[in-house]
Amino acid sequence: CVDCPVNTYMDVEMHGKRQCKACSIGKMTLVTGSVRKEDCIDICVSGKFLNTTTLSCQVCPKGTFQEANGKTACIPCTGGKITLNNATNSSSGCLVACAMGSYMAVTGFQQGHCVPCPVGTYMDQYKHDFRECKPCGLGNMTLRNGTSSGGDCLPKCQPGRFLDTTKKICLPCPKNYFQDRDGQLSCHQCPDSHITLRNGSDNSSQC
Repeated sequence: CVDCPVNTYMDVEMHGKRQCKACSIGKMTLVTGSVRKEDCIDICVSGKFLNTTTLSCQVCPKGTFQEANGKTACIPCTGGKITLNNATNSSSGCLVACAMGSYMAVTGFQQGHCVPCPVGTYMDQYKHDFRECKPCGLGNMTLRNGTSSGGDCLPKCQPGRFLDTTKKICLPCPKNYFQDRDGQLSCHQCPDSHITLRNGSDNSSQC
């Protein structure tokens, strides 16, 4: 007599049968020599693994994947890569983790790639899979794409004012200058032979 192979069982004692009973479709056993129909448990599909303690299927956690059915463990991504979701069922789902100042694009031609945070946002986390960057607070902005610190969020100056990037404050345009847009770093000089009557001019018509 030999043990029943995996995915079969024999629940009859003292018999002369030449083959074991097969588990039903979608079922499997963990070991050879199974003696009960109840030893046939659900086959976990790709993206999941069998928890051998609870005998239940669980999704592969982030950072792992499983391409095959009926496995008892997931495979870790290598090279510092991560997955965007749980239950990843292909090694192609392992993506490069994003650095500070970038986020993971999930749509368009950049899908699955790290792209710089747009102006007005930042990302201060390293090796992450965040799908958007953190916004600066209301009335604040950044000077460039790819900002990696909330400390780089600066006041967004109103028309008639400009940002002093050293002091990180908004200052009024000096006399003979104007600025008709918000969020600017400098003011425009009035045309030749034109002046303004005050600081903080916000339109060329005030020249």
